[in-house]
Amino acid sequence: MKYSSDIKKSISEDLITINSCGELRLNSDSHIQRYAGRNDYQLIYICEGNCAVTINGTVHIAYPDDVILYRPGEVQDYFLSKKTQPHTYWIHFNGDICKKLLETLSLQNIHIIKAGQNRDIKHLVSRVCQYYNLQISNHSLLCSALMQSVLTLLSNEAHKAPPQPGSKSTDKISELISRIKMVPNLDISVAACAEFCYMSKPHFSRIFKRTTGMSPVQFILGLRIDRAKELLDFTDKTIADVAEASGFQDQNYFARTFKKMTGLTPTQYRRADQAE
Repeated sequence: MKYSSDIKKSISEDLITINSCGELRLNSDSHIQRYAGRNDYQLIYICEGNCAVTINGTVHIAYPDDVILYRPGEVQDYFLSKKTQPHTYWIHFNGDICKKLLETLSLQNIHIIKAGQNRDIKHLVSRVCQYYNLQISNHSLLCSALMQSVLTLLSNEAHKAPPQPGSKSTDKISELISRIKMVPNLDISVAACAEFCYMSKPHFSRIFKRTTGMSPVQFILGLRIDRAKELLDFTDKTIADVAEASGFQDQNYFARTFKKMTGLTPTQYRRADQAE
């Protein structure tokens, strides 16, 4: 059977075209059986509830934060029971780039992907649905970029190495480091970092140093000094403003720390850079 949403053509061979998408909350059972499949690709994100997916005669259960992925022409047989209060996002898409992209990402033969460890995937899927249905300016380009990001992140989750002992602690520290790097002037203590990672302060400090080779204090100070260098190099901010923007509440402490780590005072550093 040919579906009306299947017939859209990609506006460029390099873009993914969204044919239709949306959010679904069911208060009745829904059993989808398309034995000839569709002419496009389909992605289903399970937000809540369970979905029974039949693949090659075997029933698999997709749980919350799992993603179901169908290719064109594949048999689609899945059941959503109202008892589990299913809530899903769904996206139908196509484009010349899709087949090659899925092959590059090694997703061509995978039907269910556990995406729960990556909170960005659900966010991006919901944004595709939002931007497409609102038809905002340049939504085709935006949705294509978001879908490529979704598929790339799904590939990362599908092919992630099995967790090793202590990997959860390392993952949490990696998340913390990412946040600190994004906001280097964040006023954050070692105790707050340990709480974020659900660890005691001593345990956190040991794991952090084992992961980065530095103590938390050394690491945070290094990031703040790097930020200060950028501001001294590329802005006309006063030394006081540079200190504050780099996360130092005390200008004198900033100056002492900067000289200890670079061998120059902030003023000497700026003059040396301007003289080059």
